[in-house]
Amino acid sequence: MPTAFNEKRAVYFPAPDLAASHYFARASEVLGKWTAQNIVTVNDAIEVHQCKMIAEAYGDYLEGADSATLIKSAKRLFGAACRAFSNILESKDILAVFDGVELQYTKHFWEFFAAAKPWGNVPDEDFKALLDTFPNQIPCILGYQQVVNRYDTSLTEALLIHARISAEAIISAFAVKGNGDRHLYLPKSLSNDGIDQIMLSYLGGTPPEVNLNHVRVLARWPSSANGQYDPSPKVRVTARRRAGSLEKEVFPDPNAGVHFDLLVQFSPEQKACKKVTYEDGILNCTFGLEWLQEYTDNATVLNNFLYVFDLVGRDGILNCSSHGRNASTLLKIMGLHPHDEYQMTLEAQVENMALPGEIFLYEKLLLENGTRLEDAIEWFFNDYIKSEFGVEGFSISLPTEETSWLDKCKAIGPEIERVLKAFKLYVENGFVEADYFPYVAIKDFRKISSLLDRKYLVESEEFERPASLLLSDQSPLAHSPTHPKDDGGFYELVTHRNLTEDDFYEIYRPQLKYLIDNGFAETEEDGVLRPTLQAQLVALVWKRGAVRCSDFASFSEQVEKMVSEKVMAYSNTLFSPDEADYLSFLLNNAKFSNALALRNKYNHGSGSVSDFTDKEMIANYCLMLAALLGIVLKINEELSCATGRGGLDSCDLVDWPLMEG
Repeated sequence: MPTAFNEKRAVYFPAPDLAASHYFARASEVLGKWTAQNIVTVNDAIEVHQCKMIAEAYGDYLEGADSATLIKSAKRLFGAACRAFSNILESKDILAVFDGVELQYTKHFWEFFAAAKPWGNVPDEDFKALLDTFPNQIPCILGYQQVVNRYDTSLTEALLIHARISAEAIISAFAVKGNGDRHLYLPKSLSNDGIDQIMLSYLGGTPPEVNLNHVRVLARWPSSANGQYDPSPKVRVTARRRAGSLEKEVFPDPNAGVHFDLLVQFSPEQKACKKVTYEDGILNCTFGLEWLQEYTDNATVLNNFLYVFDLVGRDGILNCSSHGRNASTLLKIMGLHPHDEYQMTLEAQVENMALPGEIFLYEKLLLENGTRLEDAIEWFFNDYIKSEFGVEGFSISLPTEETSWLDKCKAIGPEIERVLKAFKLYVENGFVEADYFPYVAIKDFRKISSLLDRKYLVESEEFERPASLLLSDQSPLAHSPTHPKDDGGFYELVTHRNLTEDDFYEIYRPQLKYLIDNGFAETEEDGVLRPTLQAQLVALVWKRGAVRCSDFASFSEQVEKMVSEKVMAYSNTLFSPDEADYLSFLLNNAKFSNALALRNKYNHGSGSVSDFTDKEMIANYCLMLAALLGIVLKINEELSCATGRGGLDSCDLVDWPLMEG
């Protein structure tokens, strides 16, 4: 077993690590004073290699000699270290040598081993004995391709034997978000079938030999990782079932944890169109029945999803879409997540929980009044677009009330695609003709162009720095020592508090100066800090994913400045990036491993018909119908802005309270 930790020995850390400079003095000492006679043990040899990497990366910062001299000394000592290591291996097998490695160097041993290339002194049987004794070293060894290539057969045998270590290493390296820079090389003799064998063996284990987080990632294996390993259908199905059983084992009490409930109801007593309250862990969304029953014409039905049900916000963004930057850092790093997982924030979860209930209840109410949501949508595409905007060629045919829920779910997906194809044709050609439809594909919702030039402002390559300083909960300016109980980030602090530079830690003044010098913060005459318009735009894009340029038309000079500095970029698309990702998540599985993929689910024969419950199909249909309603509102906005027609006139408005409370 490796020996005790020796904190005096040098360790190399890459540049972003705050500990990078910790061993500069030790590296200067070793490279300036050591000779071959000082390299006696394997730990001495490893330390020389660590000092060599320090000199190569940070030679200008080390004391005692210039960078070129230090690097030359490092190369000379490294040669001596390799020879010393070779001599050690002639008298001891690798298992005995590794047993003497100091604890801080167990990982760095393999780094040195790969650089020293002592292949002739370490036969396969000795290497196999080490793997049998220290199987936990397998993930480290797999990080060095030359070592893997040399001991291919031994490593394959060890990987098959030690399924837990192997499976979790493969899953973590290839499929887990945030591990993109982690290199893991598998033996060439290990086939995809062999990895399947490892995974099935792993899934058959019991805790702690099988980990729920890793099983969840395997169950939602990202397609982007299929090049390294493509799990068989048996592995994928077994992983999904095992994830379900493990959740019950790990969390046996269904009432444990934090619960959140949502209630959607229509009230005959409430005059206002809507009321939202939160009591005893329940979010109550109450809608006034009188308004909804009084006005059931097609235009008002559609407008209700803009003004009453808030399907689309006042900023033109779908409220059901998720904006990943809003999630707290703690929630982002908890557990393991696949590379291409769709991150549903708490706010988006609430919206998507409420939507099926709102759609279902409103549909029921409209039926009682002799109409349907589908009627309003068909009126918009089949009649209104032509009569109001003079655009021909749009059409849609939605399922009737008598259609089964299964057939409704199967029918709506292609109709969503039909209207998006028509819009795409209109944008590109200025007309919609049926003969063109077979040659139009809707593969990526982000690539559907807008009728409007410079429709959105979205983040660009230089967005991250000012945005993180202003809004991240990990920003060094997110906390003020004079207001320790306030949170929400720097932007919220300077918006709602009268803070000056003295209210922030002095060590972070350079970051504060950056925000002021670059126009994201300003000081009033009394020294109080305030966010600027530029900061407001950054905050809106952070929170909503995009900003409608027309909302800031009077501030074109500031907007152009941010675009020229590559903090922001213009987007000429029907959907904002976050909206497009939501629709991909909802309708297909081309982009996200955890996608609902409702269109594919019902149109591509995914599963047995008997597997679909009425409750599930009702919820699924309502979500797709809500997406179609959102598309109606987005297309209407585009056509209205592009043609100058449509919209509400003052004579159309009714004196009615919108919100209660």
